[in-house]
Amino acid sequence: MNQTEYALGAHCGITFAGIKAASLVSLKRECKDCIQRFARHFGERGFTFVILAEGRRVLLYIYNRARLNAILSDPEVRDFLRGYGYEYDGAEQAVTILKSRMRGGAFPHEIGVFLNYTLDDVKAFIAHPSDGVKLTGYWKVYSDEEEKRRLFEKYERCTRKILHRMSCGFSLESIFCKNLCPPSAN
Repeated sequence: MNQTEYALGAHCGITFAGIKAASLVSLKRECKDCIQRFARHFGERGFTFVILAEGRRVLLYIYNRARLNAILSDPEVRDFLRGYGYEYDGAEQAVTILKSRMRGGAFPHEIGVFLNYTLDDVKAFIAHPSDGVKLTGYWKVYSDEEEKRRLFEKYERCTRKILHRMSCGFSLESIFCKNLCPPSAN
């Protein structure tokens, strides 16, 4: 297993497993050919790979198209994103806007919505990043601390299982193959 495969398993496995709509990972620039191989494989399973930023490293955003479309079609989310200049018909168009905002200088903190963080937590972080934080894990939590603690534990259990399988010699593709490992099984 190479570093790219390990990083994808460690940082994006919960997305491939179907328990999170999207993930973000920073990879070495030299990994672009490897990224394309994984993008082809996982693209067949409903995932899209988008390079959001590129410099010395590549910032790769991976999302489940159906899940992200559902998140972005929520009226509250759509209203929130409209305030940041997002007018979109679907996930692909919204991600294109996000990508352009990544190049705009200031970091677009609304990215939390695209990473399946709760809207309340995203809004609270944008308003007052350090006030009222109840838990820090995959993101800063401002409400529903116990629910999110359980969710973070679920993410951790899933990631451990994926990394264990990879350490036993299974490739990322074989762990998430169509016939042996449907997303809900992990």
